[in-house]
Order: sequence, then C-alpha cells, then structure tokens
Amino acid sequence: MTTVLLYLFAAIVAVAAVKAIYWLAITRLLSGEPLADEVHTVTTKDGWKIKLFRYRRREGAGGEPVFICHGFAANHWNLALPARDGLVDTLADRGCDCWVVDLRGNRTSVPPAGLSRHDATFDDYVLGDIPAALAFIREQTGQDKVHWVGHSMGGLLLYAYEAAHGSDELASGTTLGAPPGFKGVAVSRQRRLLSFVRRYPAIAELYLRGLAPLAPIFKPRMTLLPINWDNMQKDVGPRAFFNLIELPPPSVAETFIDAGVFQFLGVKDNSVDILAKLDGLRTPLLVIHGVLDPVATVENVRTFFDQLPSTDKRRLELSRANGHSADYGHIDLAFAANGREEVYEPIAEWIEAHRVMAETQTQQKRAAQPETPIPARPRPESADTEVRTPLAARAGKVGMSGTALKSAAEAMKGLQEDPTDASSQEGEKEAKVHRLDANPGHPSQRKAPASKRKAVNKKAAAKKASVKKPSAKKRGQKKAVAKKAKKTPAKEKAATKKSAVKKNAAKKKAATKKIAKKKAVKEKAPSGTKRNN
Repeated sequence: MTTVLLYLFAAIVAVAAVKAIYWLAITRLLSGEPLADEVHTVTTKDGWKIKLFRYRRREGAGGEPVFICHGFAANHWNLALPARDGLVDTLADRGCDCWVVDLRGNRTSVPPAGLSRHDATFDDYVLGDIPAALAFIREQTGQDKVHWVGHSMGGLLLYAYEAAHGSDELASGTTLGAPPGFKGVAVSRQRRLLSFVRRYPAIAELYLRGLAPLAPIFKPRMTLLPINWDNMQKDVGPRAFFNLIELPPPSVAETFIDAGVFQFLGVKDNSVDILAKLDGLRTPLLVIHGVLDPVATVENVRTFFDQLPSTDKRRLELSRANGHSADYGHIDLAFAANGREEVYEPIAEWIEAHRVMAETQTQQKRAAQPETPIPARPRPESADTEVRTPLAARAGKVGMSGTALKSAAEAMKGLQEDPTDASSQEGEKEAKVHRLDANPGHPSQRKAPASKRKAVNKKAAAKKASVKKPSAKKRGQKKAVAKKAKKTPAKEKAATKKSAVKKNAAKKKAATKKIAKKKAVKEKAPSGTKRNN
C-alpha cells in the first residue's frame, strides 16, 4: 500500500512539474508586446483603471476618431492582428485615429482596493468603462463624435450603449458578428464549470491560456470556438491565441447564458431590455456577418437589419454565394485570410462616408495640442500616456556593443548641435514619458501597488472626514424633539383616561345624592299614614 501511494505521489509531482515547465516555456516564448503607438490609462467613475491602445494615422496628424471594442473572452489583440495587416493597420492607412479598449476584467485592468478584476459585470461595461473611454477619446481628439467598431460582444455593446445612453456621441457604427438576440442560438448552461471559474479564477485562467496556443495547431471545431479554420490568416497562430485569449468575468458569462435561455438581456439592473430596443437604434450602422456564424445567425441578423428604422444602414453578408473568398464564421471575421479587402476596407469606406471632421480642421486641432516627436510619427505628451517605440526598433534587441556605439554617436551629435535646439528639447520631453514594460500582463502588474491602495484609502478617509457632523448642542436638541415626539402620544392617552375617570366619578356622585334625597323624603312622611296602611 505504501509503495502505491509513493508511486501516486511521484506521478502527481511529475505532472505538476510538466505543467509548470510548459507554462513557463509558452509564457517566455509567446508573450507579445502591444503593437500600439501609445497606451493610455483611463480611470472610470467607480475607480477601475482600464487601458486604451492608440494606433495613429500613418501620415499627418489627427484623423477620424475610431473606438474599437473587442469580443467576449478577448482583449485589444482581437482587432490588432495580424500585425501590419489587421483592422487597425488598414484604418490607420486610410487616415483613422484608432483607439482599442481593454475592458475591465482583462489582464491590463486594475480594480480598486478590495475588488478582484474578475468581479466585473456586463452593466459595468455599459455604465462604467465605455462612457469613460469615449469621453477620454473625445477630449484627446477634440471631437464631439466618435466612430465605433466592435466584434461580437464589442458590437453588442454598441447596441447596449445606445439603448442606455442614446446615440448623440456616435458618428457611425460597425458590428462584426454581433448577435442581435439569441433566438435559435445554442447556449450551454455549464453551471458547474461557471461555479469552478467563480471559485478558482486564477486556475481557470491558467488552463484557458495554456490550452489556447494548441487551438490553431489542432483546429478544434466546437461551439465554444466557432471558427472557419480554412478562412484564417496563417500569421494568426499559437502566439496570437496565447495573447488575445482572456478569461471572461464569471458574471458576464452568466449574463450571456441567461440571455440565451430567457431571451432577455438587461442593463441598469435589468431596467432596460436591450433586445427589446434593437428596433429603435438610430446610429448609422454597417452590419457585417458570416453565413456560417452560429452566434450571429443569418436569420437573426436579417430580421434585425430589416427592422432598423434608419435608412442610413448597410448589411454585408460574407459568403461564397455573394462573391467572397470563403463562407465566413464568427471568430474568423476578425482574422480572415482576405480580411483587408473583404472586411476592413468596407469598414474604412463606411467611416469615410460619415466623417466628423474636415482635413483642415484636423490639422488645426492637432496643432494646438502639445506633442512629443518620435521618429516617423508625432505623439502627444501626457502623464497617463505610455509611448511605444516604432515596430522596426522593437523587432531586434540591441547588445552591449550596439548600445555603446549608439551612445557614442549621440554624444558626437550633441557636440555638433546647439544645446538649445528644439529637437534636443523634444528629446528631453520624450525622456519624461513613461514607457510600457515588455509584458503588461505580468502578475506583478495585475494588482494595484500598495502606495495606490493607501492613496485610495486616504482619499476615502478624507472624504469621510470632510462630511460635517452636527454639533453636540444640535444633536441634544434633536434628541429632545425626538423624545418629546415619542412621548406625546402616551401623555395624550393618559389625559384621556384621566378625563374618563373624572366623568365616571361625577356620575356616581350624582346618583348617590339622588338616592339620599329619596330616603330623606320618605323619612319625613307622617306616622299616621303608615299605621292606616
């Protein structure tokens, strides 16, 4: 028996060691750096810190502001891949200023003290993250309206946002595979799995991300991964899946499961039914969907599109029958082999057809903002901005000799140039900008630093202390009034009772006097009268 236990223990240790080695290997080999030009930190009203990844237009400054939202169980990589040939690159080439969001719950988000990043809800997306992100984009670009592009849940959030807030801030909308309802959609009620994720989110996340790189190798065909693998970009491989997959917050997963079962999707504590308001959307809308998509089914999308009241709308159904290169599914909408021509270019044309700014206005508004020049593209200086180096510079690593040569060249250049030159001043500004670490998803960055938590606690304590408390005199007066109010009914009751007792005593006294009077009359009567009787 002892031998069996030893073998079992050894087997468990060996399996654990293999898993640990596998995880360390894929983390080291597959972790990728964001490809964005800038990374901004946005703080929501309820204290969450989320990221916005900015991809600037290729030539000139400014550009049409485009807010891009990822799908369920994904992050900002969702619409940034493949590198140099994805949606954000296509839009940047066409003159757009792209802002890709990482919603709360993702590895780059930081919750306020006392919360976990797995505590996010669907309501938090609609009421917290998106309003804060859109406000930040409009402030940075100086524009009143923003274009919206969303894949899957990112498109559904567009519908939810308009249902909750209206469409005044939206110039146009584009949705890719966004489900306009869940009629006929196969939804699995895996309550045990959901319960496990709720209890052990860290372990669930390790398993999900650990298995993600295997997906493009084995190409599984299942409900949880609706992909037409024949239509995928070859460059979107294990590295891409490892970086773009996120563990969805359990509450958000439960919301979608319930929506599929009960055909109800609510926000503002279920006071607003999104699915009931779909036929009232006013945003100029481009709806893109695949003929093989099991999430945004053809029947649901067609019905939804026909019911839209606006005439400023377009539907693009991607299939071989409609002249496209493949029958599109759900996930491959964002990573298609011919995505640039069949998906991304139509989106760019839709945005250009609904411009919010003229080119002359763009140049004037951007010139008024402080900028930190960086080779190839201008970038604004901001305390909350993390500036990325160009892709070419990030591609290779500089050794010690290369660093020494570079330092020497800079020193020689400094001797030849005037120290008061504008370019050197701009270089000093660039040095002050905080640069992004190699791996923003590292566990050390997932929790707020102790200093930040202390600052939050101090802020809360100061806010609490700032609330004026009533003086001791006022508190005593209030207590006296309350006591008097409390005792008044009892006094009234006692007075009523006393009055009733007095009345009864008076009645008894009057009756006694009457009886005594009668007796007196009888006694005064003559005695002879009594004998005759």
